[in-house]
Amino acid sequence: MKKLCSCIALVCVLLSGCSQPASSQPQVTDLQFRLSSQVLLTENGEIYTWGENSSFGELGQGSDQQEIIPTPRKLSFPSPIAEIVPCADSQNLTFVRSMDGQYYAWGNNRAGIVLGADDYILTTPVKVEFDIPVQDLDHSVRMLTIQTPNGDFYGCGIDPAFAESYFSLMKRSAPLPTWNLKKSRSHLSPPSSTIRPCINTAPF
Repeated sequence: MKKLCSCIALVCVLLSGCSQPASSQPQVTDLQFRLSSQVLLTENGEIYTWGENSSFGELGQGSDQQEIIPTPRKLSFPSPIAEIVPCADSQNLTFVRSMDGQYYAWGNNRAGIVLGADDYILTTPVKVEFDIPVQDLDHSVRMLTIQTPNGDFYGCGIDPAFAESYFSLMKRSAPLPTWNLKKSRSHLSPPSSTIRPCINTAPF
């Protein structure tokens, strides 16, 4: 509870410069912490990021410059976002799922797990291309695991435990190691918090 109150207080301080009537403030449904930045989801499907941007463009705001963005900025997507996919190692790669089931990602793609993206550094959200139906998704900065509706597992990325690399989805008899961390991922979901939207980035 103490951590929850501290995090909510932090959001309120960061957003105190915005001027929007309290009646129109959307609730915060998820707030996830990366190494030095934050990703926030509101009840109406908007994503905000702020904090320290690295050379991997982890804020998704179109820059790969090392800089600190102290105020939350909204990212643009074709449809509202339903979920921030928690990251097993909370570093500099973010996946989100839209309400229509499409996945988007931005940040460090050196392991090539953002399928359909040609670049190693994704400074803005890109659509992730899967050729299979996705029931659930889990990832770290190096590995991606997908579970299909019929229970099959597929994976890609760099598996340090076996010194293997998969740069396209391959069916596996068991999920990649990150799947076992799904229940212990660190993020905060304060349903009663509110946020005042501030600065919009360029359209998606």
